[in-house]
Amino acid sequence: MLRSTLSLAALVALTAGISFGGPCVAGTVADYQALGAAGCTITVGSRSVLFNDFSFVQNASGPTTGGSSTLLNLAPIFTANTAGFDITPIGTFSAGATGVNDFELIFVASIVGGANGIIGLNDSITGSAGASNVGGGTPGADTLLEDFCRGGSLPPGSCPSGQGGTLVDFLSITGPASNLKVSHTNSFTATNALSILKDVQLSGNNGAVNSSVTDITNVVVLTANPEPSTSLLVATALLGLGIFLKVRSRRT
Repeated sequence: MLRSTLSLAALVALTAGISFGGPCVAGTVADYQALGAAGCTITVGSRSVLFNDFSFVQNASGPTTGGSSTLLNLAPIFTANTAGFDITPIGTFSAGATGVNDFELIFVASIVGGANGIIGLNDSITGSAGASNVGGGTPGADTLLEDFCRGGSLPPGSCPSGQGGTLVDFLSITGPASNLKVSHTNSFTATNALSILKDVQLSGNNGAVNSSVTDITNVVVLTANPEPSTSLLVATALLGLGIFLKVRSRRT
């Protein structure tokens, strides 16, 4: 009985602030994993984007700090035509000389209702890395490998070839670099769902200072929402046409 009570208390604490299928709010990667297939939504205008099926794995070796599922925070971000997350470490996320700190984060973004409303993916990484402090050595580096699949699932190899197969983007920061941000926008034919795999790797190599990352962003780009004035004009025109046809039918 005590064990069951403790388990329930742990579950409530884990999901505090994020409700299953409710609006996405700031929380750790572990919190988002706990949401499972129900996920959470970000509303942009009249549309809602569901983010679900989060999975995560960290592989670290040598001198490293941070980067686990409880030490990475996801905060929802959106504009008029984008929705996604700002990913920031809680504390330090780094790799010292000879160290490698790597994680993979997989999730799915889909339009609630099934419309083909996703037309792109924006990603960025901000970090620092040191030049080689050993003659002929390799400077530190931060990399972001982005695999994404239209209308299918990842990991790579399971993405439908009819949808273009697995699409790939690669961002890199090589030392010497301090608080450098690199970003890229990917565009593609509209789809209703996008499976995303983010592979972030910090390599200390022989860098004079630690390789570190302070910010990662990932947002899907949506088709434009009709302007309210445009929608009103269309609705008015349709109403007028309906009245005209009805009057004409009665006269006939």
